[in-house]
Amino acid sequence: MKFTNKDAKGKTTTGEIKSAYDEYKMATIPLFSDETEKNIRSIFDVRENTMTMLIDDLKKKKKSGMVMRMPKISVSGNKTETPAVSVSIQKTAETKIIDGFKCNKWVLTYSDGAKCEAWVTKDITINTSEALSYFTAGMKGKKSSINTDCANIDGCALESTYTTKDGSSVFMKLTDIKKGKPAPAFFSEDGYQVMDVTGVEFFR
Repeated sequence: MKFTNKDAKGKTTTGEIKSAYDEYKMATIPLFSDETEKNIRSIFDVRENTMTMLIDDLKKKKKSGMVMRMPKISVSGNKTETPAVSVSIQKTAETKIIDGFKCNKWVLTYSDGAKCEAWVTKDITINTSEALSYFTAGMKGKKSSINTDCANIDGCALESTYTTKDGSSVFMKLTDIKKGKPAPAFFSEDGYQVMDVTGVEFFR
C-alpha cells in the first residue's frame, strides 16, 4: 500500500506499507520518505494473539525484537457502541478499472466535516480497514486518519482519499498485489534477538 499524507499547510509525506498474509499471520513493513537508519517489521499472529516487533538497526548492525500480547484491535465497522462521530456510507453507480480490477465508488461522509472516497473491488478478499487497524495497533487502538470506516464496505478498497474539515488528506492505493503463498522471509525471526514480554500488559 502506497500513501501520501498532506497536512492543512500543504506539506506532504509519502510512504509505503508492504504486507503479507499467511493463514493466521500478517506481516507489515513500513517504508517512509524520511528514511531512517532502522528497518522495522511487525508480525501479527491471530492464533497465538501476539504481536512481534523486529528492528534491524543498520547503524549499530544489531537485530532485536520483542514479542508481546496483541492489543485489542479496533475496527470501526465492528464497534457496537455509539461512535462520537457518525458516518453516512453510500455506494454510487460510478465504476472504473484499477490495475485490472473492476471497482465501484463509495462515499463516506462524516458528521465532523470529513469525507472519504473509496474505489472498491469485490475481486480481492483483503479487508483493508482491518489490516490498517493491526498496523496502527501500536497507537493503543486510537483511531487514525488512515483507519477509516471501510470495514463497513463490501469489498476491498484499492484506492481511497480521506479528507478532513481543515483540508488535510491521506491518499492510499494498493499496488503490486500478488496472490499465493508469501515469501517465508516476511515471517522469519532468524538472526534477531527477540525478548518475550507476553506476560506484561502494555495496552489497556
